[in-house]
Amino acid sequence: MDESTAGVTLNASLVLTVIEPFRGMERLCAPLFEMVRDIDPASRPHAPIALYNDVCAWIEDNLGAAHLRAAGASIGRSAFMRLRREGAIAPDAGPTEALAALARAVLVTIQDPKKRGWELLDSTEGRVILRRTQTFNCVMQEGALLEFVRGTAVTMPRVDQLHCTRRGESFCEYEIKWLPKRQSRTMTPVRG
Repeated sequence: MDESTAGVTLNASLVLTVIEPFRGMERLCAPLFEMVRDIDPASRPHAPIALYNDVCAWIEDNLGAAHLRAAGASIGRSAFMRLRREGAIAPDAGPTEALAALARAVLVTIQDPKKRGWELLDSTEGRVILRRTQTFNCVMQEGALLEFVRGTAVTMPRVDQLHCTRRGESFCEYEIKWLPKRQSRTMTPVRG
């Protein structure tokens, strides 16, 4: 995978969304909040993806992977709600359609001359395989993808990382599984 970050930016508000779960912990997380001190989406709407990656690495290194997944869940919820509000995800969309919308949205949200983001590799009933081609923190993506799929109201969504660049593999690939939405049953009254 191409890990270069030169010239790659993203919406500055995403950096602030990652640190949102840690508001109220400013003293404990002082270095983290110092990293984002100059982020102001109103005056500068874009931030370097390298800063975003550094923020994620700080959280993982200092607070642990579980906290980074929780920050990812915050990103996933926010992204799902925004795409639903904007009409990019239909109200009855399943995970496959929603994840395809996410892949398209990343190409707009991330300003990357190489157009890296997500590739949908395979899709079957109850399962999608996604490949990460952008430099997003792979642990954070577990939380983001899980929460994103939860937005479609399927039962028991699950994200497993099949391949990982941290293990020397070429790309990070995620298998997202779920049970289909339950159909409501109409009860017939029993008359006696």
